[in-house]
Formats: sequence, C-alpha cells, structure tokens
Amino acid sequence: MSFIREFKPTQLTLVEESPVMWRVTFDNPPVNVIGPDLMRELKELLTELENNDTVNVVVFDSANPEFFLAHYAWRQTRRSPRPCPARQGTRRGWTSSSGSPSSAP
Repeated sequence: MSFIREFKPTQLTLVEESPVMWRVTFDNPPVNVIGPDLMRELKELLTELENNDTVNVVVFDSANPEFFLAHYAWRQTRRSPRPCPARQGTRRGWTSSSGSPSSAP
C-alpha cells in the first residue's frame, strides 16, 4: 500500500493532487496550535517526503482561513513524550521538522 492510503493523521489532511504534487492542510481547530500530535504527524510526513523520489511539490495550507499556524503548545509537550525523536547527528523537535522542507532537493 502507498503512504497516502496508510497515513491517518488527525491534525493534517493529505491529498495527492497529482503523482508529483501533494497538498497538506493543517487542521487543528480552532487556530492550528502546534502540539505533540501535530509534530508526530508532520515528522512522519516529512520522513516520507525525504525518501520519496516522485513527489516534487508540496503545498501547505490551512483549514482555517484566519490562521496558518498559531504557536507551539509547550505545556502539552511537558506532559507528553518527546514529539519528534531525531536521528543521531540531526536537529531535534520543531527545528528539525520545520527545517526539513527547506533542505529538500
């Protein structure tokens, strides 16, 4: 099965617009607060994209027209396990996830 079919996020929507273009919609009402669950989902998606030789374009948008992303929910993080374990020698957490698209070929 393909990643598109197996990926079951709760705070993102992933649509294959074409074989080379995916659309990712942030959907964590009311204002797309960044928390551990969103981080896990984003990390899983970005890991797939790093290893995917077909997708060339990823468009990120928001289900809420008034907010793209709000802020990182530090209080949720303290109560939850580390959201994004990093590979040895790489950045951690939000820095790692947010930097990945900028370093993509």
